[in-house]
Amino acid sequence: MVSLVAPLNLTSIACCVDLSPIRGTFPQWASIANWLLLLVAVYMLGGPFVIRLMPHRRESFDARAGQSAKQIVFLMGTGGALAVVSIAFVVTIFAGGPLSYMYGWATLSFAVAVYWSWRYRNLLR
Repeated sequence: MVSLVAPLNLTSIACCVDLSPIRGTFPQWASIANWLLLLVAVYMLGGPFVIRLMPHRRESFDARAGQSAKQIVFLMGTGGALAVVSIAFVVTIFAGGPLSYMYGWATLSFAVAVYWSWRYRNLLR
């Protein structure tokens, strides 16, 4: 459930709390950080969809440590959404990125976390 609340909290911290002493500490890394964020986001948000579509991989998940494929995909989906919004927060604060990027990544991360939480809602009971 943290992955559902974190985008809202991190967005409110980024826009409302005065972090001016540390904001833009590393502006020379802003363009590199944005590209790395994009690559990490594609990997973290797209990975669970790829795993879910690979039927031969599901059996190997079931055999390991009693974990079901549903639990692994749910954890990857919600954890990946949390990681993306956290990295976007760090890039916005330390690289001095615009808040609109933070809002966009937070919205996308929230939507992905809601999707995986709704898809595997039976695991949350």
